[in-house]
Amino acid sequence: MTQFPRRAIHCLTAALLMAAASTASAQPITVTLDTTAVAGTSGKLVFDFTSSNANANLITIQNFTSDAVLGLPETQGGLVTGDIILVQGGMGMPAASTTIEDDFFFNQLAVVFNSFGSQVTFQFSALSNYTPGAIPDELAFFILRSDNKPLVFSDDPLGSHALFTLCIDGTPTGNLMVFPPAMQPAADQIMLVVVAGVDTDGDGIPDEDDLCTVGDDAVDTDEDGISDGCDNCPFVPNNDQANNDGDSAGDVCDECDSDPNKIVVGACGCDMQETDDDGDGVANCVDNCPQNANPDQVDSDGDAMGDACDLGDTGMMGPCGMCGTCGAGLSSFVPIILFSVWRMRRSGRIARRFRNR
Repeated sequence: MTQFPRRAIHCLTAALLMAAASTASAQPITVTLDTTAVAGTSGKLVFDFTSSNANANLITIQNFTSDAVLGLPETQGGLVTGDIILVQGGMGMPAASTTIEDDFFFNQLAVVFNSFGSQVTFQFSALSNYTPGAIPDELAFFILRSDNKPLVFSDDPLGSHALFTLCIDGTPTGNLMVFPPAMQPAADQIMLVVVAGVDTDGDGIPDEDDLCTVGDDAVDTDEDGISDGCDNCPFVPNNDQANNDGDSAGDVCDECDSDPNKIVVGACGCDMQETDDDGDGVANCVDNCPQNANPDQVDSDGDAMGDACDLGDTGMMGPCGMCGTCGAGLSSFVPIILFSVWRMRRSGRIARRFRNR
């Protein structure tokens, strides 16, 4: 489970203001969540309880109701008693109460929702022991997706998207801070209409605050200060992102930085498309039969026309009909032509002699 170790920064002011030891039971606070907008999706309600170790405190969650389908519990750190999340939705109510103790620095209870319904309500309260000079223990509440990233984003100044925090400072109410979109209509009430935040790349940062909405902002392979998802040369440093031709690749990794249609030179070079009309895997610009598929590019007679489109593939370029027989070039027929002409001329002379007798 992903932790949200916050170390009770919200509670530092309270630590400075409290001068004497005190013990009190903070009054119960009722939380009402309208989950209609996310009904049918999965997620978690997470209670994080951080302890200063100088104060012995516990959190009690009671009167938990929901029309959701609940899953198995997830706990970490301190002792969690009661079975608030062991009863499936629609099969009965959870136990009367669940308690989170501060045995460790970080203690967590996640109420798992296999499928959110339309509403969730519960109450929470704290046994508040405070030791002068110590940082007060703190409870923080989150609504997460099933992958432990925020489902609901808040204005939490620490950026971890807590919806409310309670500094256990020994006072009857504790120091409760509620962060929008959660609201506090009364001192003992917290209300929230749950609307899932937009996080296009799923990195846990809402789009409105995300430097790059494609991939994880923390992944920067070339260490140029631009995350891979938005870097036009993710493997070559180029913090200026210069891109002369306006294509998907920056100039430093674009072999054709003046050709918006090509990133690599390819077989045809820049400024010429790698078209392949016959689909044989050989670009037209170097294909010896661009209209006839011939991936082997065999050219038996070496005339730059592949056998697949050269009917006279062992003699001369072109159809066999030009010379009558494939495999015979023009030079092969020259003696025959000359002999025929001689015979015709000789026959003419003989014929004239007979006429003159």
